[in-house]
Amino acid sequence: MPQQGTESGQYFYSASSFSVIGTPVNQGSQVITYGATTPGLTATAYEGQTIVWYDAATGGNVVSTELNTTSSYDGTTKVVTSTFTPSVTSANTYTYYAQASNSSTITCPASTARTPVTLTINKKPLALSAFDASLLNKVYDGTASASISVDNMVLADIVSGDGGAVFLNPSAAPTATFADKRAGENKVVTVTGYSLAGTAAGNYSIPTSFTVGGVTISRLGVYGMFTTAPREYIEGDRTAEVVHRWLRPAVVGDPVVKALMASDSVSHSGGTALFDTEFIGTEKEVTLTGASIIDKDTGEDHLNYELLGIDAYPLGVIEKPLPVTLLSFEGKQGSNASVNLSWRTATEKDNDYFQVERSQDGRAFAAIGQVKGNGTTNVVQAYSYTDGTAPAGTVYYRLKQVDYDGKFEYSKVIAVKASGRNGAEATLVAKPNPTPGKVVLTSTETATGPVTLTLYHSSGRVVAQKLVEQGQELSLDLAGQVPGIYYVQAQTATGKSTTRVVKQ
Repeated sequence: MPQQGTESGQYFYSASSFSVIGTPVNQGSQVITYGATTPGLTATAYEGQTIVWYDAATGGNVVSTELNTTSSYDGTTKVVTSTFTPSVTSANTYTYYAQASNSSTITCPASTARTPVTLTINKKPLALSAFDASLLNKVYDGTASASISVDNMVLADIVSGDGGAVFLNPSAAPTATFADKRAGENKVVTVTGYSLAGTAAGNYSIPTSFTVGGVTISRLGVYGMFTTAPREYIEGDRTAEVVHRWLRPAVVGDPVVKALMASDSVSHSGGTALFDTEFIGTEKEVTLTGASIIDKDTGEDHLNYELLGIDAYPLGVIEKPLPVTLLSFEGKQGSNASVNLSWRTATEKDNDYFQVERSQDGRAFAAIGQVKGNGTTNVVQAYSYTDGTAPAGTVYYRLKQVDYDGKFEYSKVIAVKASGRNGAEATLVAKPNPTPGKVVLTSTETATGPVTLTLYHSSGRVVAQKLVEQGQELSLDLAGQVPGIYYVQAQTATGKSTTRVVKQ
């Protein structure tokens, strides 16, 4: 409080009390929040002065002319107190000015200077929440964003009477963002991008963001698809081999989901594929059960998907089993200008024999020999044949596999680079040719041991065979054979030669 004393019968105020003698003293600016009761602003002056309130530092308007002054004593000093209550209510900072005026008895003149006193009305903070958190739920879409509108946002703590004067701006486009894109429950969404509107909007503040908990990103439902490889019939066996797998959208052809699955690189794996029946047929239905979604890379995007089911594959094929499953068929240049052929089988069913056929152009083949088959077996079998009369150059070979019932199948064609025989190639000649019965055979190569003569029908079937000792006549009797084309093969210890015979 200012100190009062006397000098020659006059009052004075010390400089520590007032910066200018006779200027009112601000008793404290006021700060409130919008909606609270407006407090009075108080200033004090010297006893006998009157305080008047203005709205400007100089000039301006008088905002309070009421004296409402009271003499107050603090033991030795008398002061005048004036309290002014502004009528403003909107959020803002208001400054008023107190000025003292003299009374007729004052011995200490008042200063014309005005003392500022402020009233700050702060904006009232409003709370924000979601009207219904479940409206933020979504199905996995590969993004961390959610959809929200101001219709699903609630303002709280609005001052009574402002209900229609402040609201969320309907033109705003708020955004809702998850911490990550992963599917899961009880996730938190952060909402931003909103604002206030209305005539009372300036009296309120809202946070730049708020969070909503308990939100769910559901896994994206997809279906699996697959294809299977054709296979042979096996009695009692319905299993199928899956070749290709992929996923499809629940809505067939949905381009957005297709692109998302491709980006996430997901597919399915495992499970058991079964034909509808074990029997031979095409367009057989195959079902796959027990599969699960996987990442084709090392990520965890598969956790965002749910496998709703797997479409049946309608084009499964169970084929009639081949009589012979050929594992290999090879040919190599051998010694003495021969070609050594070898082949192996995994399984055989009713396999009577293999007819070995040769060609010099890869198109026209002729039988050059026969190797007995092993009937029916599931044990790997190995076969070989030596072509002792292979011509020089590239020679083509194939196998004709013949069943007991005469049905046959051809193998693949192989090519072998043959060197040919040194000197003149051995030639086998049959006379007479054509013949009604007996033929006599001569060869340009002198036999040094027994000769095996084999007669082949043009179909490749062996119809006659005999062993001729060294020095005996090389001949065969075709009298009992039906007219047609035959091949006679003479095999010695050093090679084979073949000639064509026509039976009349």
